[in-house]
Amino acid sequence: MDLVAYVRECTWGALRLDELEILDNDLAIGGVKIDKLKNAKYREVVSITQVRHQALNWLEGFEQIYSQVTTDT
Repeated sequence: MDLVAYVRECTWGALRLDELEILDNDLAIGGVKIDKLKNAKYREVVSITQVRHQALNWLEGFEQIYSQVTTDT
C-alpha cells in the first residue's frame, strides 16, 4: 500500500503521518515495513493498537465503563 499517497489524497478526513516511521511509502515498525514484520511482532503491534483505540473511544465518551468500550469504529 502507498500509505503516503493514501493520506495525501484522503477526502473523508484530515490524516497525518507525523511521528510515524515510513519506508517505501508504507508504515514501518523498527525499520521493517509492516507487511514484512514477523508474526509475533505484528501481533504485538495489533494488540497495542487495539488497546489504544479502546482508550481513545473511552476518552471520547463512547461508554462510561472502560471495559464496555468496543473498537468497532
